[in-house]
Amino acid sequence: QPDELSSYHFSYGTSFNTSGDTYSYNALSANTPPESSANLEIGAKLDSADKRFTTRLAVFRSTKLNERNTDPDTAATRLLLSGKRHAAGFEVDFSGRLTPAWEVYGSYMWIPVAKIDQGVAGSEGQGTRPSLTPEHSGTVWTTWQVNPRLRVGGGLNLRSSQTPNRNPGWAADGWVTGDLMAEYQLIRDRVTL
Repeated sequence: QPDELSSYHFSYGTSFNTSGDTYSYNALSANTPPESSANLEIGAKLDSADKRFTTRLAVFRSTKLNERNTDPDTAATRLLLSGKRHAAGFEVDFSGRLTPAWEVYGSYMWIPVAKIDQGVAGSEGQGTRPSLTPEHSGTVWTTWQVNPRLRVGGGLNLRSSQTPNRNPGWAADGWVTGDLMAEYQLIRDRVTL
């Protein structure tokens, strides 16, 4: 943290998850390797001079080995491990107060690189983008403190087109959802509706 308004980080971590679980992979193969991953991230957190706004930025790469998947058509007869896949991208989020009563939050993630490096027969195809991995996703949210007891808010969530299942060549369109909220304090700091 070189000064009061900025800090920087580097992170690398590995993890594993053994295969003897409710998916019962060991029943199909006595030598099933553990699911494992390696994650790398470099980022920064930047505050405005008046400390009303904060922005966080990061670039990342995640690699997964032996990812477990289930396919209802073949789960009883075939071990489904995805081999190796990776994803890399950029994320940014910001939060702050435009006024003492008005808060804002936003988040955006771009994953231009997502690929199955090593496929398994009967699973997703090698060289394709993994399912449920949109290239773009984000959220914006805002709240307004109407009076000391009432707060209202709303926001949007978006995802770009993605493949929702294991069938290459078929994709779901991108979508946006909206959320609204109202919060009323019946008894301050004790009961909120």
